[in-house]
This record gives sequence, C-alpha cells and structure tokens, in this order.
Amino acid sequence: MQISAVGPAREPLIVTVARSFVVNVPLRFAFEVANRVEDWPKMNPTCRTVEILESQGYRTRFRFTPRAGRGWTSSHYAHPYGCFSYTERHDPVSPIAAFQYVRIYRELSPRQTEITEEITCQLLAEHGRLEQRAASAINEHAAMVQPMIKAHVERCFAHAAVE
Repeated sequence: MQISAVGPAREPLIVTVARSFVVNVPLRFAFEVANRVEDWPKMNPTCRTVEILESQGYRTRFRFTPRAGRGWTSSHYAHPYGCFSYTERHDPVSPIAAFQYVRIYRELSPRQTEITEEITCQLLAEHGRLEQRAASAINEHAAMVQPMIKAHVERCFAHAAVE
C-alpha cells in the first residue's frame, strides 16, 4: 500500500492510495470479469445495486447505490489493449471535490495477474486537513473489497473451466 497527499493548505488536497493484489487467473480473463460493471454488487459488499445508464464501446455510465447512504453516477472506461480501467464519480458530495480510481492489470504468469488500484480523492480545503482520515477510509475500504474481487474473479474462472 502506498498513500500520498499533496496540496498547499488553501488549495484542494489530493489523496492517492495505491494497493495491489494477485488473482490466480489469466490476464484477459481477470480484465474481462473485473470490468463487468453490472456484476460489481457481487464483488463489493458495500454495493447494493448498479444500474447501467448508458453503455457504448468501452465506456459505461452507471448509477451506483451503496447499502448505506445515497447513490451516485459514475463513468467507467475499460481499455482492453492497455489493460487498464478508469472510473470517475460525477457528483461527489462535500468534502470530496473529485473521486476516481484506476486499475492496472499486469500479467505475472500465464495464470496469474496483478491488479493495482490507484484510488484518488480530491478534498475541498475549506473542510480542514482531512487527508489522513480520507486515506485511512479509502485504504480500509480497498482492504475489504479487494479480497472479494479476487474471490469473484477466481470463482468465475473455476466455473468457466468446468463448462
């Protein structure tokens, strides 16, 4: 895990948390399954539903509804040739000014893939110095969700191998 925060006291603060995990499946399979936005409730215990609003090529606009709190709209871009994806929240709630994450997929072996998530949150400076609290919350959430993503992707692979 890597955490960084930048920004002068009077400007928005940017917090980035980077975490990696390994799934025991081929690169292309991991990329395909992890980027099925409609299946995110199966991989994220904080997600109640995902409603696809628009899907065109590698871009999906969707409404994410958490189990607690109100939902939001985001866009997800999956780039299969570069093996990365990018998700951006459209309507963050204060003190968050912007929220995005990038997933980078890297083949470790023919049946093992590393997934690195770089989660970035821009905080409004008028709410004080919240970067450490934000970094801790992002890190805790990723620590909870990443094992669920791993389990889901590996379960899908095992199921596909049986068929």
